[in-house]
Amino acid sequence: MTSIHRRVFAALLSAALLGTAFAGCSGGEAPVSGDTAPAPSFSADQAPAPSAEPAEAPAAGVSYPMNTAVTLTYWIELNGANVAPNYNSLNDTEFSKYLEEETGVHVEYISPAVGDAQQSFNLLVASGNMPDIIDYGWNRSPGYPGGPEAAINNKIIIPLNDLLDTYAPDLKAILDENPSYDKMIKTDSGNYYIFPVMKLDDYLNTTYGLVLRGDWLKELGLEVPETIDDWHTVLTAFKNEKGAEFPLSYFNGDVFNLFNNGMFIGAYGITKEWFLQDGNVTYGANEAAYKDFLKLMSQWYAEGLLDNNIATLDQVTVDSNILTDKTGATSLWLGSGLGKYIPELRAIKEDATLVAAPYPVLNKGDEPQFNSLLNMFDGAGACITTQCKNPEIAVQFLNYGYSEKGRKTYNYGREGISYTVDNGVVNLTEAVTNSPDGWPIGQAWSKYARGVYPGSYFSERRFLELYYTFPEQLDGLDKWTATNMHAHLMPPVSPTQEESAEFARIMTDVKAYVDEYSLTAIMGTTDIDSTFGGYLEELKRLNIERAIEIQQSALERYNAR
Repeated sequence: MTSIHRRVFAALLSAALLGTAFAGCSGGEAPVSGDTAPAPSFSADQAPAPSAEPAEAPAAGVSYPMNTAVTLTYWIELNGANVAPNYNSLNDTEFSKYLEEETGVHVEYISPAVGDAQQSFNLLVASGNMPDIIDYGWNRSPGYPGGPEAAINNKIIIPLNDLLDTYAPDLKAILDENPSYDKMIKTDSGNYYIFPVMKLDDYLNTTYGLVLRGDWLKELGLEVPETIDDWHTVLTAFKNEKGAEFPLSYFNGDVFNLFNNGMFIGAYGITKEWFLQDGNVTYGANEAAYKDFLKLMSQWYAEGLLDNNIATLDQVTVDSNILTDKTGATSLWLGSGLGKYIPELRAIKEDATLVAAPYPVLNKGDEPQFNSLLNMFDGAGACITTQCKNPEIAVQFLNYGYSEKGRKTYNYGREGISYTVDNGVVNLTEAVTNSPDGWPIGQAWSKYARGVYPGSYFSERRFLELYYTFPEQLDGLDKWTATNMHAHLMPPVSPTQEESAEFARIMTDVKAYVDEYSLTAIMGTTDIDSTFGGYLEELKRLNIERAIEIQQSALERYNAR
C-alpha cells in the first residue's frame, strides 16, 4: 500500500469512525427524518433530584388520567432535526402538555447538550445523581458496558418483571401476543428492563435503499434494474448516454455504505457485517463470496461507473452530484433522502424524479435475501433508574404509549388539532401539512406528536403513510421490504461484560483491516485474486473466529430466553 493511499485511508477511516460514533447516539433515521442530532441544554451535574417522596402504590388496574401529584424526571436526547430547531426542551412542546393532561403525570424532561449525548450519559450514570427515567440505547452500540444485565447488576436500572403485569397491562398484552418481540426486551436471565421503541411492522423498520433517476430511465427506454447485470447496463448508459460523471455515487456517513444493508453485496448472499446463515452467526467479510463482491466493485470502479472519489466523498459533494446531473444512482433514506431530493430536482427540471430499485440479485427471479431491515427492537428505550422513588407511577406513565389512546397521541398528536379520524382512518390537519409557522412537516408534526422521532410507544404504520407524501416513497417501501431478511437478521443479543470487552478488542482490529483491504481492492491497488487468501488468513490471525464464537454463544443464550 503506497504512502498516499495510507494517508487517504487513514483520513477516510477517521471520518467513518466519527460518523459511526454519532450514528450510535442518534440512531440514524428516526424513524424517517434521517437527520437526528442532540440539542441543548443539560450537563449531568445539573440533573434535578428524583421525586423526593414515594407515592402510595395505586390499586391494581390502570386508568388515565392518573390521580397523582408526583413529578417524574426524564432524561432523553432531543431530536435535532425536528424538535431542536424550534424548542429548547420537550417541556415546551404541545405534545408534552397533551401527554400530561392525558396521563395525569407531570414530567420534567432533561436533554443533553448538542453532540454530548454519550458523554452526558456516562457522566450521569457515574455521578449517582440520576433522574427517574433514562431513555437510551442500552443494548445498542456504544450502549451500556455489559448491556442491560450489567446495568441491573450495577444498580443503575431496575428489573420490571414484578411491575409490568399490574402497572403496564397494555405493553404486557402486546408482548403476550408477540413472543418473538417479548424475547427481545428481556435479558438472558429473563429480566424485563425497558419500555421499547416498538415497531412491529416491517414498513417501520425499512427506510433505506437504492434509487435511480426515473426520468433518465424513461428517456433511455430502460427498466428499473433488478439484477447485477441490469445495473451494469443502466450505469453504463447513464455514463455514455446521459454524460453522468459519477453514475453511481453515495455517502451516508460511511464510504462502505454499499457494503452494508444488503445493497449490491446482498446479491452474493452476504453482507459485510454480522448476519445469520441457517441459524448460525456469520461475518460476511470473512466469507469466500466477499471476494466476488470486491471484484464487482473493482470492475465498476475501473470502468468509471462507481464514483472514483469514493475515498474522499462527503454528503455535500454527493448532494451536488445528484442535483447537477453528475450522478444517476445512489442510496438514500426515504424521508430525508427521497423526500428532500424529489422536490429539489423538480425545481430544476419539471419531470425529474428518483425511483427506488429492489435489492439486486444475480439471476432474474431470485428473491433478494438482504435489505436495510432493522430489528423490531433496536436496543433503545426508556428504563427506570434505581433512584426512582415512584416506580409504579413511572411504569403506568410509560405504559400509556402502548394503549389505544396513547398510540394516537404519540403517533399523531391531539385529535381535532393535528389529526382527524374519518371513517376510522387517521388524516392530518393543515396545522401539520401547511404549518402556519412555515415549518416543514417533520418540525410541524413534532410540535404535537412523537411520531417523527423514536420513543417508548407503539409506532403505527399509518404514520408512515401520512409522512411519506410522494408515491415514490411508498413504492420504495414496497420494493425494499420484499426480501428474505428475516431469515438473516441478527437479533439484539447481549454478550456478557467480559465477552463485550474481548469482542470490542478483536473487532477494532478486524474492522480496520477489512476496511483497508476493501478500499485498496476496489481502487485497484491490491490484486484481489492473488491476495484474498492471505486476507482471510490475516482475519484468522486477528481472531475473527473467536469473535464469531462470542456472537454465537450470545445468540444461543438469546434463543433460550
